[in-house]
Amino acid sequence: MTCVRVLALALFLLSSAVATGEELQQSHPTQPREEFASAMTLRKVAENVQGIWRQLQSGNDAAIDLLPPQMAALNQVITEGGLSDGALSVAYFYRGFGRKLQSEALAKKGEPADPAAIQDELADLDKALTLEPEGYIATNAAYLAGNIAYNDLHDAARGYRYWQRCAAASAPACIAIAADARITGADGQPADPSQAIALHEKVVNAGIANGCTAPYSALAVAEITHFTAKERVLGDELAWLKRGYDLLDEIAAKYKKEKSICDRGAFELTEFLLRLGAGERQEKLLQDADQDSGEAQTKAVAQYLAGSLDDAAFAAALAKAEESKRCEAHFLALWYLELAKRPEAAQAELNAMTALGESNCRSRLTFARSFGLPAL
Repeated sequence: MTCVRVLALALFLLSSAVATGEELQQSHPTQPREEFASAMTLRKVAENVQGIWRQLQSGNDAAIDLLPPQMAALNQVITEGGLSDGALSVAYFYRGFGRKLQSEALAKKGEPADPAAIQDELADLDKALTLEPEGYIATNAAYLAGNIAYNDLHDAARGYRYWQRCAAASAPACIAIAADARITGADGQPADPSQAIALHEKVVNAGIANGCTAPYSALAVAEITHFTAKERVLGDELAWLKRGYDLLDEIAAKYKKEKSICDRGAFELTEFLLRLGAGERQEKLLQDADQDSGEAQTKAVAQYLAGSLDDAAFAAALAKAEESKRCEAHFLALWYLELAKRPEAAQAELNAMTALGESNCRSRLTFARSFGLPAL
């Protein structure tokens, strides 16, 4: 859950990370012409990198070929010097971010991770944090560095040190990560579902300035409440889902996006399962989930729960999905199969989740224990 949803937030975190030309000029009114030109070049490059990232997120894998000229420009402004610490921090951040995009593109092609490249990414982000310890760039650098340390280096302690830094700056994405850790008690973090709910509620109350973070936190509270509360009250869970839906509607209106933004289908699948557990089967929620999701694995779950995919077809549909996304799909299927009283099929889903490993499936495996199935 953390890996999937947290990485999806970067676009919204980055949207405020570049100063405008006017701000640069006001900050350095006596700036030499050459330095101001470098700063304006940096602004343009940063905007270009963000544009490339957006294209990659929309499925245009070829956009990665637009990145090398931007990386060359970043290398040049860093090498030439003369920028303020704040502007240089921006340059290091975007070079680290660009390197991460290049690594992800190679991974998508099936190429093995390059340990030296990962260290270069972190070195740039650490430099950005040193030059500008507070503000948008520091928050984004700590957030991204935490993901690299945790997911690529498998260094949980280092990852949480970065995330704690941006959580202290009230960054919703980092607060949400801390909340997920409170669900599982993993990586040396104390397990405390009530604290997890409190942290997620803080993110929800922050609103949509950070994009999908707030609705995801509302969904998380509904799930945590369902799987950890001593007495389950469907009204409480649905109230949190309603807050999530309202936030999704705000985001869609603000960014003029379709319902597929933030994977609305995942919310509708959760509502379907919550209602099914209370004895109410609403097929329309499955139809809506299939229609409203832009995620192939979410569509596959909706079709599986509706009965249009059998077990083999469902497994085949998940084969190409990222591991953390497969975990999410297997968990929703497990939840359904438990309610449908199909223990053998439910066990197969749990086994598939377990095989994906703790790093991809930790919070979902924590929830799955409530079903009482034997672990592998």
